[in-house]
Amino acid sequence: MKILCYRSSSEFHFESIISCLSNINSPKFQIGYLSGEINLKSISDFSPDVIIHNIQGSEKFPVKENIISININETKGKNSFSFKDKSSSNFLKPFVTLKQVHVDDAEIEKFKSDVVYIGSPTIFKDLLSFLTSEKNDIRFKFFTHVPHNINGYCGMCDSKEYFKFYNNAKASLVRENDIQRIMDIVISDGNPILFTGSNYDECITLIKDAVNKNIRYSIDGYKREDIIKNDTSFDRAYQIFRTVGLNKLAEEIIKAKNLHWNTK
Repeated sequence: MKILCYRSSSEFHFESIISCLSNINSPKFQIGYLSGEINLKSISDFSPDVIIHNIQGSEKFPVKENIISININETKGKNSFSFKDKSSSNFLKPFVTLKQVHVDDAEIEKFKSDVVYIGSPTIFKDLLSFLTSEKNDIRFKFFTHVPHNINGYCGMCDSKEYFKFYNNAKASLVRENDIQRIMDIVISDGNPILFTGSNYDECITLIKDAVNKNIRYSIDGYKREDIIKNDTSFDRAYQIFRTVGLNKLAEEIIKAKNLHWNTK
């Protein structure tokens, strides 16, 4: 069976899903990759049986051949899967992708902090004043693509390095409804502190204890072993291929997961 992965635009979650296919170790499946302009001759030469793509608004990949089209977008077709629409029967829940945590001694200071946050910290309001006050002696780092004139701003952060910052921070701030970040922090053995939008005093106490007493925290419903078991990119890829009836391919995905995540 030949599977063509077509990337219409760069999207981390979609790329994490299709990257699982490169870990399949079976001569029964041949994987091809294409992006940019749709070259019909190249597609015809490859002669795929399945095309998985993220063209927005398209319920079927635009070729005339009778090919199984798997659509990772917000359309409503039976072979369409969404990262956003929680009401969809084919909703793809948040998941983790394996990333490097180890840091060489020569780089360790780059990744160390007392408190780290990925995103704009302006949501923290009064808590931000505490984090950036020089008298509190908190080493606060935050990363976002929008420049900020705030102490602790460290520019943009490659998503491949998120886990390194979480792993080497004494505390990692996260919004209570940001499931993706919560799982990333837990899987990287970080120390999560939940911000509810109003628990400023509680967060300050938790941060002080994490920084000064090395207190570790956990979040109900989020355990590293459970996330590895159920919520990896391989599990979502398995869901996709099993749903469209490609059961043998789905089984190969799980075999690849067991090796990739060292679950056996």
